[in-house]
Amino acid sequence: TTRSYNTLNIPDNKGKIAIGFLAHQHPSKGTKESLDALLALKNKYKDQIAVVAIGEWPEFQTIKPNWIQYAYNLNRKALAHCFGQLDIFISSSYTEGLGRLSLEAMSAGVAVIMSDTNAEFAKNEHNCLIVPVKDSQALANAVDKFIVDDKLRIQISINGYKTACEYANSKVYSQALLEAIENL
Repeated sequence: TTRSYNTLNIPDNKGKIAIGFLAHQHPSKGTKESLDALLALKNKYKDQIAVVAIGEWPEFQTIKPNWIQYAYNLNRKALAHCFGQLDIFISSSYTEGLGRLSLEAMSAGVAVIMSDTNAEFAKNEHNCLIVPVKDSQALANAVDKFIVDDKLRIQISINGYKTACEYANSKVYSQALLEAIENL
């Protein structure tokens, strides 16, 4: 099953899997690895996938491949709406504090793939798929796993949503934040 992405202006979206990722100019955010993985997937799946970059990097609009739609400079409400239209979200950062974007994607019921940044809420094959940092092939394999296995993607989405709800609890969030600060 896929979601409706009409507000993202993805043409002829019926039956497509919508994949989102962060577009950021700093190399440590892993945009290059996400792009490499998504190019391999685009070559494999052609028009069966729709790709949306999310970010605040003005130049990305002019350098991105034409098959990627760019959701630029979204406010919180628009970001939540955008996540609500995705099936899969990729976070390929080399390092991360809390991993807020991944949690926001989880809160929208999106299946998340994260690079291994030791995010305290991430549990591989429970609420996300975790891949090695800087490994675009592992990212592509994880996305491919979600594309071919609807049951897995849906179960990870459900568990991710439950995780996001737990972290919305201020006590759980405060404790996680304190632990993250202590580990710096």
